[in-house]
Amino acid sequence: LAFAAAGMDGFDAVGHAMAAIATGGFSSHDAGLGHFQSPAIEWIATLFMLLSALPFVLYVHLLRGQAGPLLGEDQVRLFLAMIATGVALITVWLMRHHDVPFLDALRLSAFNLVSLITTTGFTSHDFSLWGAFPGLILVTAMLVGGCTGSTAGGIKMFRLWLLFRSVGVQLASQAFPRGVFRVTYNGRRVSEEILEGAITNFFDYLSTVALLSLALGLAGL
Repeated sequence: LAFAAAGMDGFDAVGHAMAAIATGGFSSHDAGLGHFQSPAIEWIATLFMLLSALPFVLYVHLLRGQAGPLLGEDQVRLFLAMIATGVALITVWLMRHHDVPFLDALRLSAFNLVSLITTTGFTSHDFSLWGAFPGLILVTAMLVGGCTGSTAGGIKMFRLWLLFRSVGVQLASQAFPRGVFRVTYNGRRVSEEILEGAITNFFDYLSTVALLSLALGLAGL
């Protein structure tokens, strides 16, 4: 309904809605959402890609009138903080280095960052022309991915949160050898099995990316 109200025909609206909710990014046009040249469509896609990268089980609590679980989830807060930081940095970059007006810079940065961090892959502009700094942020976003319990891919925010907390615990233990520090999630202690699984998955993920990148480079890409 939102896509149709913004100017899509029925077929495009339904197809792009399913691709946004599934964070699949498929489009019926070669230029993706750039085909429509519509800021409204890009904002709509940004919103629904973002919502689809949050843990779906938390929407059950919202339907019951409980917003606390969604707002208090550690991985959700990390996810939103990373998006806010990335969008702010890219917006400032576009304004300073490409003379893009504020609202356009905000829309471009939000749409492309959310599209990549949710591993959706919708496209509207060639962000490779923006420069190395925004490109580095966007590639990093693509790797970290969305929240656990959503349709988004990537390493996932839950594992990333555990890795950040684990590093913090290690640093604290070195500074205070007699202290007792635990890795926690939503205020609860995380078991060693879960922590080891997150670290192993993180290593396997990056190793696979590195090996496949080397193979593609060897093939001349």
